[in-house]
Amino acid sequence: MKKKILFLFLFLLILFPLVNAQPPLEQGASNFAEGYEIEFTKLDVIKVNETHLFNVHVFNISNGLRLTNTTTSCGFHLFNSSGNHIIDQQEMTFNEFGFDWEYEASPGNFTLAGDYSYLVVCNETNFGGLISIGFHVTESGFSINEGNSTILFTVILFMMILGTIFITAFFKKEGKFQVKWTFFVLGYILFLSGLTLTQISLRDSLVNPAITNFLDTFLATGFIIFWFAFGLLIIIWIITTLQTLLFDKIQKNIQKFE
Repeated sequence: MKKKILFLFLFLLILFPLVNAQPPLEQGASNFAEGYEIEFTKLDVIKVNETHLFNVHVFNISNGLRLTNTTTSCGFHLFNSSGNHIIDQQEMTFNEFGFDWEYEASPGNFTLAGDYSYLVVCNETNFGGLISIGFHVTESGFSINEGNSTILFTVILFMMILGTIFITAFFKKEGKFQVKWTFFVLGYILFLSGLTLTQISLRDSLVNPAITNFLDTFLATGFIIFWFAFGLLIIIWIITTLQTLLFDKIQKNIQKFE
């Protein structure tokens, strides 16, 4: 059993880097003595297939005054992880109430999880400025930070070890047939739960889609087997309970005639 747990621990150590925290993407701005300073809403992660409103505020570097569309215009660019344009030099709309420039990107621009970036270029006749920001697009709209990844790994490891103990009890423990199969089903569902948590984490860790697709298929098959085994277990317990009740009733009837 110790060898099985050691093997399981090594397997999870291989998976752990895949579910580890995502590093923050670099963000850059123009660095001029005069011109425009562009401030943006902090953005790390957005969800696939959802609309997102990008916005920036523009200031004069020299005196800090906020600029408006009376003197300035801003263009928006969106790039995928390959560096290709998804949106190319589209004019941003100026919001007179919020004094910022906005661009609403439709869900069709974020159909795939991965690393994206956007570039905002603002200018007028004599001055200008730009800013480039990277962000992640994930299945859930969340990313795993370092603290959460450690906790998640601990939970998965605990579930896998506990599942190993239950399944080992199924093979080694002497006892009633239905009790042994209860140990097996409990261990099996703990394994599936651990793999499901791993799958969810991998989807938000921007790993190779082939890995997540494999886990999807594997887990789908695994849950079909689980529900089949669980159904059989329920039937076994029902039959065993009925047999016990019937046996007790027969014994009581026998005792009446003794």
